[in-house]
Amino acid sequence: MSSAASPLVEARDLVKHFPLRGSGGLAVRSVDGVTLEIGRAEVLGLVGESGCGKSTLARLIINQIRPDRGEVIMDGRDLLAMKPGELRRFRRTVQLIFQDPVAALDPRMRLIDSLMAPLAAHDAGTREECLEMIHAMLGEVGIDAGIVERYPGQCSGGQLQRIVIARALLLRPQFVVCDEPTSSLDASIRAQILNLLNDLRRRFDLSLLMISHDLRALRHICDRVAVMYLGRIVEMAPVEQIFHAPRHPYTKALNAASLLDEIGLDAAGRLVQGEPPSPVRPPPGCHFHPRCPLADEKCRHHVPALEKIAENHEVSCHHWRRSDS
Repeated sequence: MSSAASPLVEARDLVKHFPLRGSGGLAVRSVDGVTLEIGRAEVLGLVGESGCGKSTLARLIINQIRPDRGEVIMDGRDLLAMKPGELRRFRRTVQLIFQDPVAALDPRMRLIDSLMAPLAAHDAGTREECLEMIHAMLGEVGIDAGIVERYPGQCSGGQLQRIVIARALLLRPQFVVCDEPTSSLDASIRAQILNLLNDLRRRFDLSLLMISHDLRALRHICDRVAVMYLGRIVEMAPVEQIFHAPRHPYTKALNAASLLDEIGLDAAGRLVQGEPPSPVRPPPGCHFHPRCPLADEKCRHHVPALEKIAENHEVSCHHWRRSDS
């Protein structure tokens, strides 16, 4: 839980299962009972292996898809109860920065037209006023205004990601979801974009949800980190506690993998064994138990609650006290 007195975002017991056609009732259990908060001007990292439900959770939070169960409260308002007019106004306050900037932009449109589109959709002003807003925001993201006459194919990946960030911020949102915003970029450009996002969030007083499968990408920008495994949050704590005092075996494994990658070793040599189970048939009890070195009969049959073990530190593990052993 954030230290902020009044969180900007509250997700309560969110569940989203995607039925498989012709499977006799089977479904992909993408999000399986997630509760979390994001404070005002806070950056929450969301980390986990591919397929664990991170992007689905983000889409639920910004009301792109509706949950099977649960609530999303944004700035005190129930998103799922909003009428169309309210929802349209809400869209101005929430934006999404995509993983692949090339896919996020229409290759047949000049960049200026892609930047104009959200302003026109929300009646943000005259064309001249919108152009002023665009040029000002391009300055904020460190890119020359002359680039807007180009098409996406005439720009580098780093330039396009700056354009996508500028477009997301044009409507001055309160909350931005960054879905793996640097994963398609070279390492040197990745660091620049992360530094830019960190600078912009302070300048514009933004709340961010930073999604990643790589803990290293989150360390220098996030205030807290939520660790997700097979549709559930298994640990949530301030970022330095996640790195220096993790209590869930899966968080410890992600840390180990991050360090192995950092020194150039094969990330397959992780502390956790095997591949994640299928989200169609997740294991009973603790979803992590088939890969966990601490697992026992209790883990195989009983779901551990997300338990508060210290100030701002929650963990879902029957044996978190043994995590240092």
